[in-house]
Amino acid sequence: MNDFKTYMSFIDAESSLELTALLEKNEIPYILQDIKSDFDPTMSLNEANKPYLIQIEPENLEKVDQLVKDNFVVSNVNKDHFLYDFSNEELIDVIKNKEEWHPLDVLLAKNIIQEKNIIFDKKEIVDYQEEKKLKLYSYENLPKYTIPIAYIICFAGGMLGFAIAVFLIVSKKSLPSGDKIFSYNPSVRRHAKLMLLLSSISMFFLFKNLM
Repeated sequence: MNDFKTYMSFIDAESSLELTALLEKNEIPYILQDIKSDFDPTMSLNEANKPYLIQIEPENLEKVDQLVKDNFVVSNVNKDHFLYDFSNEELIDVIKNKEEWHPLDVLLAKNIIQEKNIIFDKKEIVDYQEEKKLKLYSYENLPKYTIPIAYIICFAGGMLGFAIAVFLIVSKKSLPSGDKIFSYNPSVRRHAKLMLLLSSISMFFLFKNLM
């Protein structure tokens, strides 16, 4: 199976129609994925707000970029477009997070930056995107006291401890590519499996004494 990667995200399927039509017209394979249908309690706010992902093959990235540049004309955009009210920092932020915006918005932001002669460090943008990618692929951090407290709760035999253990074991987060990885590192998940066993044993004896 070909390795499709996320090119852009949208708030709904309708918002993606312009881009998908362009891809179809140029016979470029793509996948429109609805990550909202696969509920993930660890999904970030941005992912929840823009759950529709358009994915393309990496080798088509430059071709699609050029098609977007050629087909989305910023000169036709009215000056009352909301991006004209953005500060310099906000416009640069659009460029930094281009996968979160409509192609026309990204092109318009670049155009406004040029019109205003805004000077920015391109290397800073590249570094930001690399750091963002690294953070997305990193495991979630837990407060130091979480594991000891979870063990105590599991030993007490409550369903809460059982639920915490299951959550730590199965919890996953979505990546921009549409793939999912475990939210917590192997060490945390090993602790969680022991918690699950401890909680099960504790609840067994608890219920046995109640009978």
